[in-house]
Amino acid sequence: MASNDTSAAVSSPAEASPAKSAVTSASTLEGTVEKSPEALHITSASDSLTCTETSIVNMPESTPWSSALPATTFGNTDMEKDFPAVLTFKGVSVVLENNNVWKQFYKCGTEMILTKQGRRMFPYCRYRLTGLDPNQQYSLVLSIVPSGQYRYRWSASRWEVTGRAEHQNQGLIRAFSHHYSPCRGSDWMNSLVSFYKLKLTNNSQDQDGHIILHSMHRYIPRLHIIPVPDGGAGNIPQKFWSILA
Repeated sequence: MASNDTSAAVSSPAEASPAKSAVTSASTLEGTVEKSPEALHITSASDSLTCTETSIVNMPESTPWSSALPATTFGNTDMEKDFPAVLTFKGVSVVLENNNVWKQFYKCGTEMILTKQGRRMFPYCRYRLTGLDPNQQYSLVLSIVPSGQYRYRWSASRWEVTGRAEHQNQGLIRAFSHHYSPCRGSDWMNSLVSFYKLKLTNNSQDQDGHIILHSMHRYIPRLHIIPVPDGGAGNIPQKFWSILA
């Protein structure tokens, strides 16, 4: 849940990340189950933008699983199986390495207080990747997309729906490129990939490259693995892999 900086965060730890649905406790690649393409979408991007710090990515307004999320239930352990810590698509596996921290916050109702100047996520997203082509260049990009169709408010010690969600302008969602992008697959796989530098803001006029979110809405991070052609200099191609974090 993303909330205003003027509201009291009494429902969860004082500084957390945008609401993210739970993931399972698995933290290694052993026993990984391949997920279907329906769960790991290929999306379109603007072909005129480059991967520097942030870019604007054309995202679908909703994902097939988003409509199934309960409108007011946070910390629902029955949903954990829908958000595993390990996802595999086309031979590439992504592990949410700090999954245990995310689970602890999820049980409280993960929340992030948004500010105009921008505020870092906590917990942030930290991944371990396998299955990439060691010699292929990749850019890694993180976007944060709406996980539902509602706006919320804090009332009677719980979150409740208060109306329809505010949508990003024309479905355009800002994405954050990892500071090492582009990099060879072998380099990405040899170390943890952390997006700790990413900052969130509710300032719709932000010029500092932060991720712009609406307060009182639910979101979920999405990792994009973008193969960069030789001589591409990090340009975002028309199609790329999208892994739900």
